[in-house]
Amino acid sequence: MFVGERRHKFPSNDMNLVNNGDFQALGRAIVTSILNGDCGFPYLSLIVYKYLIGEDISPFLSLDAVPDLDIKHLIKQVGIG
Repeated sequence: MFVGERRHKFPSNDMNLVNNGDFQALGRAIVTSILNGDCGFPYLSLIVYKYLIGEDISPFLSLDAVPDLDIKHLIKQVGIG
């Protein structure tokens, strides 16, 4: 369900996981965990965690944070990375 390494994972872009409701179920568990003072899902990228709790993510944005090689390549092609 996630791509990336160690504690720097991002949600996969596999639409089957979305259509099957897998992300919805896991998302509810993660948000419930965060709201109860836990870390949520300790393998999420810091960017994803900060976004979920409503903090500014701009200091963490970089091309190195993108785990999907195809998306990283697209970013380089359009010149925003």
